[in-house]
Amino acid sequence: MGDRKRKWKGAGGAGKGSGKGGKSGKSGKRSKTSESEKAGKAGSFKRHKVGPMPLRAVLVTSRTPSQTQKATREAIRLLQGVLENGEDTAPNEHPGAGAAGTAGARSVGESLEEELQALREDVKPKARPLRFYSEVSRGVTILSVDGRRAPSQLVVDLFERQRAAGREGQAVRFVVRMAPLDVVCSPHLKNFQAAAAAELPKLLKDAREGAGWYCSFHSRAMSTIKREDVMAALKDIMKPLKLDLSVSDAEYMVVIEVNPVLCGFAVLRDYEGGLYECHLQKASEEFENCATVSESDQEESAENTSPREDAHSETGPEG
Repeated sequence: MGDRKRKWKGAGGAGKGSGKGGKSGKSGKRSKTSESEKAGKAGSFKRHKVGPMPLRAVLVTSRTPSQTQKATREAIRLLQGVLENGEDTAPNEHPGAGAAGTAGARSVGESLEEELQALREDVKPKARPLRFYSEVSRGVTILSVDGRRAPSQLVVDLFERQRAAGREGQAVRFVVRMAPLDVVCSPHLKNFQAAAAAELPKLLKDAREGAGWYCSFHSRAMSTIKREDVMAALKDIMKPLKLDLSVSDAEYMVVIEVNPVLCGFAVLRDYEGGLYECHLQKASEEFENCATVSESDQEESAENTSPREDAHSETGPEG
């Protein structure tokens, strides 16, 4: 018994030792877990900021944080639809029927050749003009724009496309706001002042003398640039351009976005009216309602005129 007890104790001691070893094993597991957590954090950071800071971008917001990825994909799909309609051509290009047919015929062969070369690792595949860049916060993402056209032109064309399509346009389910950023810089005051002084005169080169301007400032979890400093910088820039500050009815709106990732701005016209303050979902709903009302008005007018025409056709022969 004593030997057995000793053996049992020894086994127990070994068990305890193995338990300690288990603890050390657990600690080893913890170290592995911590490494995986670090890798996860690194992966999330890599997803948080993909590649260098873009020169131009589009900010997209969703209704709820859980819809962020769906809103990002939807925004890329909507903007890609604008590009695929031939609206991203160069200013000097005027594709005719023959040229368009030749380009379409070439595009299939070229795309196949590019895929084959990419598989052979001869050349790298071309970068997409629209791609995810960063998730600023839950429900807010930034798309990098590398196309020929400015983000403001793409967004305006998208709003016009939704307006013209009415009820037949693409449904907007997840994207709430879509704000273009034609100029992007680091989110610090000196960088914004330098970028605004260099780029705003170019963006407002066609503005008439005495036109009104105002600022739409959005800051998210970033206090390096304040609204007062932005307004002071804009006043100094607008004064030589002979543009007047207009709070109520501004012809040009300088839309500015500041967040921990970047600072960007663009100049938009008809910001509150035609663009609904870049609220794409609200604008699409209004466009659908307007299309429905116009169709109902046409039906009512047809119903009101048809009896008169019938009566006129009946009484005509008697007269």
